[in-house]
Amino acid sequence: FSVMKAVWPVLVEQAYGRCIFTASPAMFGAGVAAYAASKAGVIGLAHSLQFEARKLKMDIACNVVVPQANTRMVRDLNTNISANRVAQGKSALKAAPESVLEIMGPEKISAMVGWLAHESCTARAHIFEAGAGYFARLNWARTTPLYATLKEGVSGAPTPEHIRDGLAALMNFDEGDLPESGDGAMGSPNALERVFGHLQS
Repeated sequence: FSVMKAVWPVLVEQAYGRCIFTASPAMFGAGVAAYAASKAGVIGLAHSLQFEARKLKMDIACNVVVPQANTRMVRDLNTNISANRVAQGKSALKAAPESVLEIMGPEKISAMVGWLAHESCTARAHIFEAGAGYFARLNWARTTPLYATLKEGVSGAPTPEHIRDGLAALMNFDEGDLPESGDGAMGSPNALERVFGHLQS
């Protein structure tokens, strides 16, 4: 946040920039709540800045990398966890074989970072996994919508029973979509526009 706060005025002044944020697989839940929350927050920061760049109609790209690598931080964390386990009378963590650690070197992520930093990069508000020569894009997904509106005969506020009875739709991605991010609404149309469109259909 502090780095972006300092550099953002420069990017706006030159109407160009490539911003690469680092999240972590820990954001999906790794037993360290504060770290997981902060890494998930990085995605919100990147997408918010992409929203601002789009409003300004500037060639500023904000993307996120979710690296999986044998970094110094990971090694130090494993060492500390093992030391704590031994102090508690438990067995130390079993270290990964050196051959595996070599495959997970940080340099195996640099190709993704290099591409995201290049002027030809067209990705905006994207999230990419990278590690050991593996690359994939992560995306939010929206299920088939469940409506509980006047059209369905619901005149007041929907009830928990509406949700319970509509779970089949909420678990079905067949008629959902993969919305783009960084526009403030997880893809257009936003939720309110979808409701109005549903009522008018």
